[in-house]
Amino acid sequence: MANNKFQNIQGLRAISVISVIFFHYEINYFKGGYLGVDIFFVISGYLITLIIMNKLNNNAFSFISFYERRARRILPALFFTIFITSCTGPAGPPGYDNLGKVFETTINFNQGNGYARLVTFPSDIVVYESDVVMVYMLEEVVDGDIDVWSQLPQTYFLNQGTLLYTFDHTFLDVNIFLDANFNLNTLGSNYTDNQVFRIAILPAEYGTSNLSMNELMNNLNIVDSDIYSLYN
Repeated sequence: MANNKFQNIQGLRAISVISVIFFHYEINYFKGGYLGVDIFFVISGYLITLIIMNKLNNNAFSFISFYERRARRILPALFFTIFITSCTGPAGPPGYDNLGKVFETTINFNQGNGYARLVTFPSDIVVYESDVVMVYMLEEVVDGDIDVWSQLPQTYFLNQGTLLYTFDHTFLDVNIFLDANFNLNTLGSNYTDNQVFRIAILPAEYGTSNLSMNELMNNLNIVDSDIYSLYN
């Protein structure tokens, strides 16, 4: 009977190990596999209590011998792990900084620069061709210290016509410029002088698959009639 009991415990241990392994491999049917760790704690508590009870029943229990046995089982593995993890070797390649970078620039638009400014990325910011570049314009400052930013392109409808703040970029620089359906020389200084822009670079990678239009529409659950309705 005792052997069957311990065989059942060993079987429960095996199930716990398998569930934890499958959980780390993100297998759908084992999303609760982390509970295997809890099962291990329960089994350990049960076995240790069983050992203590047997020793007490035989008047042979000793705290010193109990913890001595625990130390002989745990400390060698602990010291070995500390030794392995403390070993040093040659430095590996630098890690990839996947945090976005942001910097600001102030521009005066005028006839001399063609109402455009080419902003080169700072030398301490590495930009790849696949990265996403976004530009924001400082609209106003409220309550003395709260900046209000608007994402470019931004359109303004003025008495003279329509004014557009927009940009294009490469992985080397950003070109911020004004476009309008009227003579830009008639713009007031509040639209041209000391314009503050915030440029954000977001790390990105090219997708590994090239979807056709039909595949893209299927993934987005869009049909042709949805597109036609936008223009009718």
